[in-house]
Amino acid sequence: MRILLPVAVALMVIPLAVGARTGSPSALTMKVSSYKVLYGHRVLVSGRLWGADHAGRTVVVDARPYGASAPHRAATVVTDTAGRWQFLAGPKIQTRYTAHAGKTIGRSVTIGVEPAMSVEQLASGRVIVDVRAMRHFRGRLVELQSRSGRRWTTIDRKSLSRLGAALFTPPQRNATLRAAMSVNQAGAGYLGAATHAFAYRPQSVMFRPSTLTVLYKHRVTFAGRVVNGHAGEVVTITAHRFGHRYAPFTTVKTTRGGQFSFSARPGMLTAFRATLRTGQVSPKVLVDVRPMITMRELGNGHVLAQVAAGKSLRGRMVQLQRLNGSKWQTLAKQPLRPNSTAAFSLPLPRTLLRVAMSVNQAGAGFLGSTSHPLYYHSL
Repeated sequence: MRILLPVAVALMVIPLAVGARTGSPSALTMKVSSYKVLYGHRVLVSGRLWGADHAGRTVVVDARPYGASAPHRAATVVTDTAGRWQFLAGPKIQTRYTAHAGKTIGRSVTIGVEPAMSVEQLASGRVIVDVRAMRHFRGRLVELQSRSGRRWTTIDRKSLSRLGAALFTPPQRNATLRAAMSVNQAGAGYLGAATHAFAYRPQSVMFRPSTLTVLYKHRVTFAGRVVNGHAGEVVTITAHRFGHRYAPFTTVKTTRGGQFSFSARPGMLTAFRATLRTGQVSPKVLVDVRPMITMRELGNGHVLAQVAAGKSLRGRMVQLQRLNGSKWQTLAKQPLRPNSTAAFSLPLPRTLLRVAMSVNQAGAGFLGSTSHPLYYHSL
């Protein structure tokens, strides 16, 4: 009796097992490669039909986008020999997917959608952000963020245009930036989103002269650099002579590292500026000009002074000075002739002389000036 009881139980179990293998499908699973996707991108939806007769079976996947009153058919697939199936879904807004094979219905899976955001640094140094989704985001706010360590800090906010774009002017310094939109601004049916991080490298241009003051007809050289520049960039130099407007002066090309140089012979006080093709303009650089005064001792013992400034300085006063200890002492004054010369005739001992012109006598656009010292030999 004890031997027959286990045998009877075994005979009852065998038919149940056979029925499980030969009956209708018992389960339908579904999974996704990601529970969120960028607008315009796809996600892999796959699953498996378990139970008997799982190979070659038709699986219908229904999709119900956010706000839709009813689902629609997203895909019809056929299982392989192991009961597996898959398809690529491209939801345009948050969507719930449900699969069924005959009367067997699998669990639903919801895929969230992020608006597609792009960010680009323009040649002008500004940054443009573009947001795309199934609906427009006109008036919604996007943020420009800067990374500091592991944290992102919002540095500006802009409203999107009707085309889904916003233009930012970041601070003119190197930084790691990104654009972001919060889930509240994205609105119902969408997740918040952020662009990839990118290295923001704004260009700027600067240069400096070899001297801030130059004698008339003398040359000054300028050395400059386009920050974040490279070889072959075009730099336009403009000059603003005192009393005139800015006018083109010269055009140069940068060398390695954005370096450039040029030279000039300013005729009077002149402001120079450098401009890139992208519109960036350097601060202005002022170069002051002194009239060039020369002097010489004549055979009769007179001292002749000549002043060059690109124009007649007739009537302007020049001073004959001698070195007295460590100071220059004015001995005489003379107005300049029509040819901008003046002659001094007075008895002088052997001494060190120079001719000077004050800034008031030099006039607008010029600084005061002096000649080189001359050792005078009296007769």
